[in-house]
Amino acid sequence: MKRALASGVPADRPVRIPPRLAERAESAQRAELDERRRRLLRLLLTAPQPGLGALAVAAERARWPLPDEVTLVAVEPGAHRVWTALDEDVLAEAEGPEPHLLLPGPFTSGRRAMLDEALPGRRVAVGLAMPLAQAPDSLRWARRALGLALDGVLDGPVTLCEENLVALWLLSDPALVEQLTRRRLGVLDGMPPGRRNRLTETLRTWLVTRGTAAEIAEQLDIHPQTVRYRMRRIEQTLGDALADPEARFGIEIALRAAHLESRRPAPAAFRPAAGHRAHPDPRGLRPLK
Repeated sequence: MKRALASGVPADRPVRIPPRLAERAESAQRAELDERRRRLLRLLLTAPQPGLGALAVAAERARWPLPDEVTLVAVEPGAHRVWTALDEDVLAEAEGPEPHLLLPGPFTSGRRAMLDEALPGRRVAVGLAMPLAQAPDSLRWARRALGLALDGVLDGPVTLCEENLVALWLLSDPALVEQLTRRRLGVLDGMPPGRRNRLTETLRTWLVTRGTAAEIAEQLDIHPQTVRYRMRRIEQTLGDALADPEARFGIEIALRAAHLESRRPAPAAFRPAAGHRAHPDPRGLRPLK
């Protein structure tokens, strides 16, 4: 009160803050809140997470209620971003080589529209909706899906882990799948690449569809008699493996993984000339068309 009287301003009159100073103060407060939310995001993605008490304190400081379930989103590095289009409750890490978002709750059509506006024309991958304690898993899967989408293995521009669980599992350990392939299909390595590719293509289609010769022929655009001939050749080559459920399952895993891997673009130095088909790689995971 003394300071107000000394300055000649009545004590009961509110002090007016110049608009420019008010804007600076508001901007500073917003920057501090954003930093608190970034720190909270880092805490939530720490493995193992801090205790619930520590998270609750950090969430309160960030003015962000802790949800029961979250969905993580991996964002293509260097993507054009309009962060002001993000919903107020979204936690975002825009800096660094692996930008990502945390969405409270499941991924909805409204969240999809938000991503389209905030990341126009860019690739993103959406992890599974998980309990808060498993937020790091959701981000790990999202990053893996984004990598496969950028390689051309999975479709985009918004890749949903929910729709690609089998592919994520099959390609989670390429070295192990390669060993499985060598053990289950190594007997085919002595064949000419073209013949091996035709046989494995037919075998994969049969394992996936369990269709008749006519149905498989329609999918492969060949004659049913050709399918029967190839299946007899496969049975002669693989012996009893197709009658053993475990061996048959291993063969199907290897062929499905190889089919997914075949979607990766070949390095420029190894791409065939226009009009020529690339031969499958006889080692490890063979690309199947």
